[in-house]
Amino acid sequence: MRKIVVAILVLMLAACGQDASAVADGQEWIALQGVAPGLTIARPGGNGLHIVLDDLPGEQLHPDWSPDGSQLAFVQAADPKNWAVWVSGPDGSNAHPLLTEYPAALNGLIWDSPAWSRDGSRIAMVGYAGNPDVELPTRAVLAVVEVGTQKLTIAGDYSFDGPYAGLSFPRWSPDGRQLAVSLGRFGDQDAVTGGAIAIITGTGETWSKPKVITSYDDFADRLDWHPTEPLIVFTTYDIGGYQSTDEASNLYTIRPDGSGRTAVTTFAPGAERATQPTWTADGRLLFTHVAGPDDTTRSVALINADGTGLRTVLDAEAVGPDNRPHPRMRPR
Repeated sequence: MRKIVVAILVLMLAACGQDASAVADGQEWIALQGVAPGLTIARPGGNGLHIVLDDLPGEQLHPDWSPDGSQLAFVQAADPKNWAVWVSGPDGSNAHPLLTEYPAALNGLIWDSPAWSRDGSRIAMVGYAGNPDVELPTRAVLAVVEVGTQKLTIAGDYSFDGPYAGLSFPRWSPDGRQLAVSLGRFGDQDAVTGGAIAIITGTGETWSKPKVITSYDDFADRLDWHPTEPLIVFTTYDIGGYQSTDEASNLYTIRPDGSGRTAVTTFAPGAERATQPTWTADGRLLFTHVAGPDDTTRSVALINADGTGLRTVLDAEAVGPDNRPHPRMRPR
């Protein structure tokens, strides 16, 4: 299947012309985790689709744009036991590790979920003891790295058998004083029994314990914080943990104090799904739209925060079947 999809992407790229890889300033571009090696970059609508970072070994996962759109942070997964956060230009140039060395207490962790702060000075990320794609890790470390100096601050160090299990996908508040994260709840044989959104507040280099703002019974997961407002979007039963489900996967917005929860989508159980949401710079929501038999048809869509204006911006052919694309819109 991967060979077929790669061939399709090559044909699409050829149709875009010689300037397909020119990521010009002021343009909207979507970065996503494609089925081909490297990261897929495309304009909304699919124009200019091309692959970057395909010269690196292994997989390139979970891209996130810097707030000025000049850089990409991503996970360089060289092999199942070697994941690190890297940074590159939008064309894949100057790709390099975010950190050249780690404190001894953090050596050997699998690093995931990079998130740029809104001022571009810091990147939050999570280190796991164990690969979360293949096993339930025993430990999750939330770290904040100053991009310019490589100074690392541990914002939280949590055991997976404690109250803050499954911490993942941190996202920054506009003022950089808080992080929103998702937490998991696990039962026998590591079965997921719930998921919630929580807020962590920083004072200097000290960060609070996560404060849960949703019910674990929501199975809340992937999230993002509005670029300028105190408003968080999250999904339920995300494809990261539920590739196929008849449970309802919808987008909701909520304020960081837990008030004002509002449904953005209202897909019924067993119907299409809205997952992996992220805000655009102008306050729209980019997300992975899931449909088709066994939830195998994946596309990237945009919707207004009030639930209007739903439209597809990257079709299923560009995204690939069964893919979990983790799309991110470049700030203009």
